[in-house]
Amino acid sequence: MTLGERVREVRKSQVPKLSQTEFAVQLGLTRAQVKTYELDVVETPESTVRLICMKFGIAYDWLKTGEGDMRISSQDADVGALVNIMTGDNEFAKNLFRAYARLGTEEWERLRLFMEDVIRQTQADEKIKK
Repeated sequence: MTLGERVREVRKSQVPKLSQTEFAVQLGLTRAQVKTYELDVVETPESTVRLICMKFGIAYDWLKTGEGDMRISSQDADVGALVNIMTGDNEFAKNLFRAYARLGTEEWERLRLFMEDVIRQTQADEKIKK
């Protein structure tokens, strides 16, 4: 299987299956670019290969060579999601994750207790509404 065929397989494996146009929009490409990559008319640029992997949770080695599993592990997907956040345009999300990264053990424990209180209060509010 060629790189282009694997790109097509990624596109068609999405739920729901993406058209070339929909796939292109998610990658910031044109439909014509996707078509030329899928047909191996033009070699898919490295930056696009990496973007496909990051956006769709695809294993880099599989996309480049066809070896291994198509999908990355859930842990790797979590890392990819963080990379998407930290390289995206949402400054609030970036600052929030930077702040989380700086928390010490004591702060994490306080945050855990706070979130447990929020969950308990939310559940109590839902019971009252019923």
